[in-house]
Amino acid sequence: MNANMAQVEADINSKIESAAGENQYLTFILDGEEYGVDILRVQEIKGWESVTPLPNVPKYVKGVMNLRGTIVPVVCLRRRFGMPEALHQEQVRYEFDPKIIEDSFLVLAPYSGAIVSDFYDRLFSRHEDVHKLFANVSREDQERKLLITLKTIVANLRQPSAIRKILALLGEKHQKYGALPQHYPVVVELLLELMQEHAAEQWHESYTQAWRSALSAVAQGMLSAYKSDELSKTVVVVLRVESNDRARTVGMIVDAVSDVYSIAEQQISPPPSFGGEVMVDCVAGMATLDEKMVIMLDIDSIIEFGDTQ
Repeated sequence: MNANMAQVEADINSKIESAAGENQYLTFILDGEEYGVDILRVQEIKGWESVTPLPNVPKYVKGVMNLRGTIVPVVCLRRRFGMPEALHQEQVRYEFDPKIIEDSFLVLAPYSGAIVSDFYDRLFSRHEDVHKLFANVSREDQERKLLITLKTIVANLRQPSAIRKILALLGEKHQKYGALPQHYPVVVELLLELMQEHAAEQWHESYTQAWRSALSAVAQGMLSAYKSDELSKTVVVVLRVESNDRARTVGMIVDAVSDVYSIAEQQISPPPSFGGEVMVDCVAGMATLDEKMVIMLDIDSIIEFGDTQ
């Protein structure tokens, strides 16, 4: 595990230990989306370690690990939800109109300098762990690079082969810098916040939708370029699952942990009826945090110990 991931693990475990428990949730990233589980069920988080495979178990059970003398089954949540098992296996999806991005970028042009400056001000003030990644970087140089990157991406939106190469290079660089999967949604939402704020009445809802799709595709493209040996350094959330009147300790493999949040009961809405990869019976509800949607999971429904499919 690299130093950055070790620090994230230590920080989150500290929050878990000090959490009061009631109405608190651990959130984590999976396939670019954020999920939450009741903090009272979480024992700790661990960096990925090899597991011992077992015969005749569900396909989503990777095997077992020894957790300080206790044999714990380890579940791959990506496989459980029918998602690609590794980020680098995904195909980048582009679901936005390039013209909307181009038109809105002209609107943003007069404010571009202020946007990139405010971006780092807010990023560093809200996420101290990210600030550490820029310890040896010139702030002025970093702002210039961000602006050039945005211009380059917009200029190449209509050239899929070119944009894929650009994102691959960016992804490889950011992996070396220590950027983790959970950092990408933070960047997407912060850029959207600042674009809307600076453009003010010139901004339209269609711009928000197009940019969210575009920035998410950019993040996905960059993560797709991460080397597989680094992607294996995912995180195992160790938690307590209750099944058939019996409590068990289970390890759940996720892409990255996010944070610990206090979420009032009235902030959680019932799950809607929707399709997609996440099984509805595993969803306990939906919550909105800082303008982002978090899917709250019913972990007892995720693990079916009698299932051997």
